[in-house]
Amino acid sequence: MQKWYNIFPKNTGLSIYVWIIFCLLPFYFIFRTTSAFEIIFGCIMIILFFMAYRLSFISKGKFIYLWVAMEMVISVTMTLLYGYVYFSLFLAFFIGNIRSKIGFFTLYIIHLITTIISICICFL
Repeated sequence: MQKWYNIFPKNTGLSIYVWIIFCLLPFYFIFRTTSAFEIIFGCIMIILFFMAYRLSFISKGKFIYLWVAMEMVISVTMTLLYGYVYFSLFLAFFIGNIRSKIGFFTLYIIHLITTIISICICFL
């Protein structure tokens, strides 16, 4: 049985404290904005990301790819709107644990391309 606190990847070489900082850091990027709508939208995006991230861990079969695609969309949106690129780290560690070679390489390439494009658009 998986527990609720298994949202953090195990045995990644990073401390649990680093993962907690990565979970709390998006709120800093969101609360820098002045609009109440942007703050509410950002908080909803964070909640949706972590729900999809949790569901990707407990899903089987093709649903994993659905949740990862949703996480990628949220990650790109957060990068473009708030400059928060660290959701891509959560995705990278999750994609690294996928056993299927085809699934791994497909998600790896899509994740790499979307992250690079969103970073270039956001910061250039």
